[in-house]
Amino acid sequence: MTGNEPASLLILCNSPDNGGGAKLLFRVTAHLDKSRVLTTLFLHEDGWQAAQQRAHGHADVVVDPDFMELDPVPRFDAGDPRPFVGAILGTGVRSARAISHLSHLVNERRVDVLAGFGSAPAALATIAGTLTRRPVIWSAQRCYTDAVTPVPMQAFAMMPAVRRIFAVSRAAAVPFRFLRNKVEIAYNGVDAEEMDPAKLRGTLRARHGIPGDVPLVGLAGRLIRIKGVDLFLRSAARLAARHPRARFVVIGRREGDDFDAELDRIVREERLGNRVIFTGWIENMQTEMLDLDVVVIPSRRDAAPLVAYEAMALARPIVASVCPGLDEQLDDGVSGLYVPREDVEALTAAIDRLLCDEPLRVRLGQAARAAVRERFDIRRMVGRVEETVVRLARDPRADLGA
Repeated sequence: MTGNEPASLLILCNSPDNGGGAKLLFRVTAHLDKSRVLTTLFLHEDGWQAAQQRAHGHADVVVDPDFMELDPVPRFDAGDPRPFVGAILGTGVRSARAISHLSHLVNERRVDVLAGFGSAPAALATIAGTLTRRPVIWSAQRCYTDAVTPVPMQAFAMMPAVRRIFAVSRAAAVPFRFLRNKVEIAYNGVDAEEMDPAKLRGTLRARHGIPGDVPLVGLAGRLIRIKGVDLFLRSAARLAARHPRARFVVIGRREGDDFDAELDRIVREERLGNRVIFTGWIENMQTEMLDLDVVVIPSRRDAAPLVAYEAMALARPIVASVCPGLDEQLDDGVSGLYVPREDVEALTAAIDRLLCDEPLRVRLGQAARAAVRERFDIRRMVGRVEETVVRLARDPRADLGA
């Protein structure tokens, strides 16, 4: 970077469709000042992210199918190690091709800084940055449940090319606490003005023909085990008898896996067929959530779910589990209600309390929206990232401070 020209930032991301990580990246690029930072995205597929970026003109897009979610490594079988070896070799070959493409792109476009948005992207960005002698920054968005799993990422984090790790919560920063000079906690969030409930119209009730006086309790996000969707359905079964008119909504794409089948089994066993709505994939989850009387986030593990910030901005009352990361987003009893993780009875009691107390729902929702304005405005986090990129572009060895 020379003179006053914008810094060139290359961001790697392999978050699928319109999940929290992908939406966060879109909002980051939307709020970056183009007079200071010009962004290119390196994606693994020409999907939701690429379409959104092109439609809004926020970033250039490069698609590389070799840059994909790393294949799950199969269990090692001494009798037949071929699947295990094949998965390792396949991942290695694809990663090598992606790194080669990245390195060429960095030099061709005179990229100043690389950024990894997630674990695998951070690792590949670090390798490419090391090979091309470019500084690298990360967005750390994951919580680990053991001490062994993060070891590979800790090793990458120690490499000199990595200059700053922006952790989305204190919990996400824990694996890198020994690198205090590199780690910065930067809570993500949303633009409260863009998600003003007074300016939006709910879409869920109209799409499903649900009257306004029917209580709606819902969950939104990826329908995977760590999100606690099964816990939500078990709680719905207990609440169904207490609130005979209530409906329970699961907003998100069906995964079609074993856990998905488990969710269907719970619905059958608990006789919830006419009480639960699975919306499937939704382009705009925010207008669906706007119609919910209570938003439930019963995660088993979640570093800082974007859905919490979205529900807060929409002034929705929230019941959430106390798990690392998620437990940093609400003020218990003020902007939401916390319950112990994996405690269906406590989850049920908290939802029941909110369904029976409209003034409490309103009070919690208003406080949650105020918290977004004060603590979780996306522009605050973007500003810190932007300043770091500009400083590194001007001087790759700049002292960023602790």
